[in-house]
Amino acid sequence: MALTFPDVWPSTVEVIKARAQIATVSPTSYAAQVQDRGGRQYRLVIRFDRVGRTKSALLCAFLAALDGMSDTFVFDLDPWCPGESPAPGLREFRVNTGATGWTSRGAVEFGFQIAAYEDPHTIKPAGIAGAEAFGSPTLSV
Repeated sequence: MALTFPDVWPSTVEVIKARAQIATVSPTSYAAQVQDRGGRQYRLVIRFDRVGRTKSALLCAFLAALDGMSDTFVFDLDPWCPGESPAPGLREFRVNTGATGWTSRGAVEFGFQIAAYEDPHTIKPAGIAGAEAFGSPTLSV
């Protein structure tokens, strides 16, 4: 079961929409061909400025409960994606442990960031409500 993100408001959240696409260029005609494989995924970088000891303790407990990449968490993208229609809403993410290095002391004194990607097992496939946020797959020749 996914964990709930703690009640600590981030300084910034960078939301990246990733698409599974392949692009090739002909070596003789230089014609480009892009194949859209249909895969879609949100990726996040959640940044915190210096946080106090209380908030640092909440974040420490949250990250410990995630147990690295073992568990997932739910994060609301709506405040960070203004004007996107339909709104992405709550999504389930997995922490990218290779990009997350922090200590509770560092969080209090300097701040830190959490990098995460949308868990592939929870992404809505095309045809399900909410999946159209990325648009439909296309093939350009």
